[in-house]
Amino acid sequence: MGTLSELLEKCSPEMRQEIDEEVEKLREEVMASLVPAENVTTRQDDISTLVPQMP
Repeated sequence: MGTLSELLEKCSPEMRQEIDEEVEKLREEVMASLVPAENVTTRQDDISTLVPQMP
């Protein structure tokens, strides 16, 4: 099993396009699930500005 980069180099342009589109969708879903840290109540000091929102 090669690295992700090696696998992507070997796949067809059509498959690469499909993968890129799927990655973009997943990236948007992840970004949409992030909320500012001040909107989340925690008992810990959170130095990050974004934390995952619980579903």
